[in-house]
Amino acid sequence: MSRSVPVQRLRRLEGAGVVTRGQQGRAVEYRLTDCGMELVDVCMALGAWGRLSPFADIRPARAPSGRAPTLG
Repeated sequence: MSRSVPVQRLRRLEGAGVVTRGQQGRAVEYRLTDCGMELVDVCMALGAWGRLSPFADIRPARAPSGRAPTLG
């Protein structure tokens, strides 16, 4: 994955109000907003479901481009 992909995703999350971006010296730091904190339990539950799911060993379908499909 190129370095620009996580940056693009973080910027979209920032635009949606899920994270805030800050600077610590030369380092960039992202923190969850209150809205983002509300998603923690949901994300943890989805992760647990994925590990226990009978579908856990199935890899995501590939789009015609060869990349995994994305949402939005």
